[in-house]
Amino acid sequence: HRTGVAWVQGAPALPSALPRRGKRPCLRLAGGGRGRGASRAPGAAISKRGMATGEAAAFPPPLPHRPIAEVVEGAVWHVTGGYEGDIMGTTWKFGRSMTVLRSGGELTLCNVIRLFPEGEAALEALGTVAHIVRLGSMHSRDYAYYQHRYPAAATWGVDGMPPVEGWAVQHALSPSSCPLPGADVFLFDSKLPEALIVWPLHKALVPCDSFQNWAGPDEFCDERTTKLLQESGFFVPYNVGPMWVRLCEGKRSCFETVLTMDWDAVLPAQGEPVTSGAKALYGASVERVFAQLEAEAAAGAATASAADAEAKDEAAC
Repeated sequence: HRTGVAWVQGAPALPSALPRRGKRPCLRLAGGGRGRGASRAPGAAISKRGMATGEAAAFPPPLPHRPIAEVVEGAVWHVTGGYEGDIMGTTWKFGRSMTVLRSGGELTLCNVIRLFPEGEAALEALGTVAHIVRLGSMHSRDYAYYQHRYPAAATWGVDGMPPVEGWAVQHALSPSSCPLPGADVFLFDSKLPEALIVWPLHKALVPCDSFQNWAGPDEFCDERTTKLLQESGFFVPYNVGPMWVRLCEGKRSCFETVLTMDWDAVLPAQGEPVTSGAKALYGASVERVFAQLEAEAAAGAATASAADAEAKDEAAC
């Protein structure tokens, strides 16, 4: 969310300063195991207490968040909290979520959000924070804090991600290197590095910006942000991330590969968990989104061709 983005009506435009990367293939690692579907505990009151002091105050402060909710019994949890940040020189406020995965008493944290002390106590009661994983280039706010808070935890990111001050990646997340035993890693072929994890044991997919599930504004959105997100196509259930797919030029073939992997639930960084039947729901969205993008590209090419022909005619005159 610290990437500079210039918005136009309906979609974000690619900023001229965005670093461009060479193409690479869509990659995945075949993993093992099959498991049961997920069930989500109902939400409760928002946590607000326990502002940090001392060294921890040097990092962005914790923001209101929900309690940690169990999605798969004893194995997967999801917690949603607020985000406030500067985009285009103005403050945006909306919700974002962290996923917690437990294997053998060790916790793997994906898409981290800073919690208040009582939230941290609830997190630590689940197990030992052993791995902190950055899946998306456009999420960066709380990674330095987590490395400070849990210095013994291994840190993971995708090669080529924009650096984050105070966050040092120790392990490259890749199809051959994943912190979660038996899990699959998929790397998108995109302008900014993006990954997701599939845990076949529990049929759970953990994305960053690529797969979202915002049916509407949550309690963390303010009025202005709600309007902009609505105009930009964010509030669609089981959605392909509308800003990410345009800004980073996500490819249909990558999504089609993900749809062949072993998952049935999605734990998104934006929106609510989808606890069953997710693959069919997202499959329909992939077709809808890329049909629209391909139609827009064809219309743009036709317009450019017509303009070129007109220019040649004028030159001939």
